[in-house]
Amino acid sequence: MAPHEHRKRNASLRLLGTGAVSTKWIGRDMIALALLLCLPLCSSARKEYLVYPAIVEERSAASNLVLRINEDITLNLEKSDVLAEHLLFVTATRERHEVETVDTSSIQDKLYHDLNEQSSLMVNRTDGALHVEGVVNSKLRIKPLPLRERSSQGHVLHSLYEVNEIRDDLVKMEAYPRYYPERNARRHQVPSGKIQVIRPGSHHFPQATTATTTTTRRPVVEFVVEVYVISDEEHSQHFGSKVELIIYIGIMINAMQLRYLEMRAPTIKFKFVGVTMSKNDTFASVMLGTLEAYETIDKLEEHYKQGNIPGNPDVVYLMTGRDISSTKGGTLERGVAGLANVAGVCTVRRVALGEDVALSYDGVYAMAHETAHLLGARHDPTVSDECAWKFGFLMSYEEGGTNKYRLSRCSEASIRANVARLPYTCILQMARVPISYVRVSGAMPGQKVSSARYCELIYRRYLRRNRILTKAFAAMPTDLAEKCKMKCCYDKRGLTWCQTVHILEGMACVGEHTCRRGVCANHMWEEK
Repeated sequence: MAPHEHRKRNASLRLLGTGAVSTKWIGRDMIALALLLCLPLCSSARKEYLVYPAIVEERSAASNLVLRINEDITLNLEKSDVLAEHLLFVTATRERHEVETVDTSSIQDKLYHDLNEQSSLMVNRTDGALHVEGVVNSKLRIKPLPLRERSSQGHVLHSLYEVNEIRDDLVKMEAYPRYYPERNARRHQVPSGKIQVIRPGSHHFPQATTATTTTTRRPVVEFVVEVYVISDEEHSQHFGSKVELIIYIGIMINAMQLRYLEMRAPTIKFKFVGVTMSKNDTFASVMLGTLEAYETIDKLEEHYKQGNIPGNPDVVYLMTGRDISSTKGGTLERGVAGLANVAGVCTVRRVALGEDVALSYDGVYAMAHETAHLLGARHDPTVSDECAWKFGFLMSYEEGGTNKYRLSRCSEASIRANVARLPYTCILQMARVPISYVRVSGAMPGQKVSSARYCELIYRRYLRRNRILTKAFAAMPTDLAEKCKMKCCYDKRGLTWCQTVHILEGMACVGEHTCRRGVCANHMWEEK
């Protein structure tokens, strides 16, 4: 099926600012303060308010909160559940991919949402101070200003600022199909149930299935869509740490989840299972400083097929900090905001891409829209009693008020029909990294197995399965070893691929020291 793009008009003028300096940042930073607890700073179309959010009620039984943002906004927050307990994090450079598993339990406990306001927030209480960050509603975002003066009660000052999540300049258009005769023919010739791997990659590339099956089965009640995100160079450079990027994307996916609340039979839930912080965008086709949508989505498919995405996610979403463009008749058009393969979920075409200005959360709509395409929804029809284009649901570019935050019945029906054709391996399989534990009775594991042997053991099956002839080896940089961590690596095609792992109990770390419960020190061990 052809991919769908969502577009914008006069892209070069959609943000305020003039001259040779980047208008993208001028337009988002030169904002005006107004009204409650605010002082006027400058004039601009965007507005900012200085606020001191506070928790006015904590409902411990349900782990819910009542959060007062200002005199006009009070949120009834519920705990969210969109993060995988163990999330895969890849740092990708030209020379190597470093893979590690991140325990997200401490992040998950701080993620909340408000169903009525479509809020998605990270609420963090540290040393008695409240820090709130994320999406308040369709127009407002919030972030802490920790270096600014606190209130007399010790509350942290926050910026409450406006964004255009749903841009007013989206062109009204139908699908913009691509056509590659050889490529489409090859796809249609793939036997039902199997997709050929083009070449072995660095991560296990599962034998994907097509979205068709003749097997009769019970209706799917719930579909947990496992989402893997790639943050490209232009996007990821604005995050100071891995945790910051995980939190940001978690908030984005939490906000996207709210667009699918009315969906039934099946209910749709999203689980954030992995992220690549890209330092080298080999999958990108850059033209005149923009990301050309159609060439990039082709290369993104190849990137996935070559085994560059760990685990087995249902969808892969490229979050780009570049302006997206498309080429038609030799002309570069800068009016594209996102692109996705319709019904690509759980197939080799499970990829989509969309714009997001890092730290602004303005890409929530694009992400929700393109993900719906991946799940099987097309744009809403021009004529329909329940879901006409003019009603402005999620899969339309018309302004539809609250309709913009939910699927039309036509979109729900399309997703329902597509999910019914998906194999159980897609519906049930959880993306994960296989982990092997070495257990030796009578002593601590690290006393009986060396770091090199440990890496060989945990990678042995993976390397054999992917016909990689090199052996895994251990690398123990001092900064990691001091934290009782090391890297298990292997070489392939001139690149070194590494995964950060925890050093086993009793294993050597720095000098004569060993690891015990995550502490590298001079521990005393007893042989048993």
